[in-house]
Amino acid sequence: MVFFEFLARFFRAAEPAASEPFPPPLAALLPEAMALVADSLDPRLRLAAGYPHVLEPAVRRSLIFLRALTGDLPAPRRLAPGAWGTDPLVNAVFAQRDDVTTTLGRSEALREFFVDASRVAVDEAWAILVFRRAERTVLGMALDGGLLRQDVAQTQVSFTDQRLILPAADHAGLRYAVGARVLQRLINVALERIEGIQKRGLRLADRKAFLATRRRRLASRAASLEALLDPPEAHAEELAAVDAELEETQSNLGATRSSLATVEDYLAQVIEVLNHPEQHIRVTHTPTRLDRLGVVAQQGQGSGATNEFVLTEIHLAGQEPRGIAVVRCARADMPPPEDPLATAARYL
Repeated sequence: MVFFEFLARFFRAAEPAASEPFPPPLAALLPEAMALVADSLDPRLRLAAGYPHVLEPAVRRSLIFLRALTGDLPAPRRLAPGAWGTDPLVNAVFAQRDDVTTTLGRSEALREFFVDASRVAVDEAWAILVFRRAERTVLGMALDGGLLRQDVAQTQVSFTDQRLILPAADHAGLRYAVGARVLQRLINVALERIEGIQKRGLRLADRKAFLATRRRRLASRAASLEALLDPPEAHAEELAAVDAELEETQSNLGATRSSLATVEDYLAQVIEVLNHPEQHIRVTHTPTRLDRLGVVAQQGQGSGATNEFVLTEIHLAGQEPRGIAVVRCARADMPPPEDPLATAARYL
């Protein structure tokens, strides 16, 4: 992956000091970063007036953001069947011990990582565990003023859709892989914005053609046999409404087309996204305390075992957040590949 190769050099560069957010070793990589962005979006961006000077501050801003975000990844934890009984997050995210083994076995990315001939000596992979979080209100028992009540509203948290992605040989490799995905996400947002404007232009063009056809039909009635049956003003109101909508559609279509009329306008859309990466990608860390049934447990309330951990979630604008955890997976914990015939036989 081109981004991966670039970020490997980017992250190996000197860590910036507090007073120097972008030191010379990082600045030296800016031309390559801008070329990557331009080629990933549209090589014509290189022809825009002011390139690369107008793009450089936005790329610099996104790279600083990316470095901080990947440095804020949660601490690694071991993902193994044995961890289900000892690790609070693993215990909370997986309903039972065997679910850990199932998730390990179903990860094609992790299996491909271990079977790669170049990694025969690698006994452990770093990866990102991704999962969904859902909450619902339930009625349960709780102490209230020293009295045990059975109708107390409680919040129950459950986790589903556990998947392992981006396996790497070490922490640095995982950070590069995550960074590449973050940078690609920002580029995708820019492309989505451009595509949305282009789609709007297509819809307006179709609407304009439809209204023009309707206007011709209404106008032609005056010259047809229908004019013998209808008074002259019968369709005047409808014709006026069509004329007004046609004029508005033409105006909107012109504005939409002019917003992407040149590569300079195209570049402006890209700069707007890269200048504000935090609007499109955000990571939160929430202290979480659940009992073994997934019910939110307050400090000093309830009894029995609880799972206390920090829930890290990634938020992409317009999408449901996903929980993430950095995990280390041992080759020895990988179950053997499923036999498709044996699997099918269980359902016959």
